[in-house]
Amino acid sequence: TKMPWDFDTEIISAAESGQKETESTPAPVIEAVYTPDGKSLPSLFDGNPDTVYCNNSRDSEVIIRLLKAEHTGSVNIEWYKSDTYTYNYEIYVSPDGESWNRVCSGRSGKNSPACEINQNCRYIKLVSSNPTGFFGVSDIKVK
Repeated sequence: TKMPWDFDTEIISAAESGQKETESTPAPVIEAVYTPDGKSLPSLFDGNPDTVYCNNSRDSEVIIRLLKAEHTGSVNIEWYKSDTYTYNYEIYVSPDGESWNRVCSGRSGKNSPACEINQNCRYIKLVSSNPTGFFGVSDIKVK
């Protein structure tokens, strides 16, 4: 009689290396990132920290649209020159891009923690609350 591991080399490899098999849910997929006036910002989810978006307006914000509404665990913002600048921010979520619920706020730093969301949403909005208005983001990751 053949056993399941006779067919699945991944299970065998994990067992031989002492790794535990885990069931994971794929991360939500970012469909688009844009400003409220519709300017597309694909560089903010390209995984390249050298491509950035900066704005010097007191009402700076960036909207992240996921491919579909789904459970979102957290959002992690990589800030532009986080070793030089700090940013005050608020993060909101929405199922429809119309009604927003604030999920966290804070001040960026060199190692800013991810913002815990833990709810269903399709839109995430990052809003600057800097008194100077300067706002810089280099990458966004959603889990």
